[in-house]
Amino acid sequence: MNNKKLEAFALSVTKANVVKTRSTTGVTYLSRFVDLLNGIGEDGALTRVEIISKLSLQIAVETFEDFNFENEEHAEFFAETNRKAKSQVAAAISNSNNNTSLSYNDRFKDKYELNEGKNERGVVYWITEKVAE
Repeated sequence: MNNKKLEAFALSVTKANVVKTRSTTGVTYLSRFVDLLNGIGEDGALTRVEIISKLSLQIAVETFEDFNFENEEHAEFFAETNRKAKSQVAAAISNSNNNTSLSYNDRFKDKYELNEGKNERGVVYWITEKVAE
């Protein structure tokens, strides 16, 4: 492979690996995050790892009708989804000027509030709807 072809191939692989694309299902990680945590209350609150696991499993089951951890392709997909969900959950929880943050996103910031507590499992999160003032 000549140098130009090698560079072009490297660029296409890099784009595939790093350029964000829209969700193929039309559902964002943040909207999944809200759906998962909204209304569960403090008693049902989840840790970050539990949130990541539930989001990843939801996406895997939607992607593979017959999802099974014993299937190598499915297991690899789940692991990759875990990695993506981890950064998206961290962003959703953060109080930053970023559209993936619950407290900043125009669609959610005035409607929902992220709550944080601690229990025997560690730091846990749940979402409540904001009350109009």
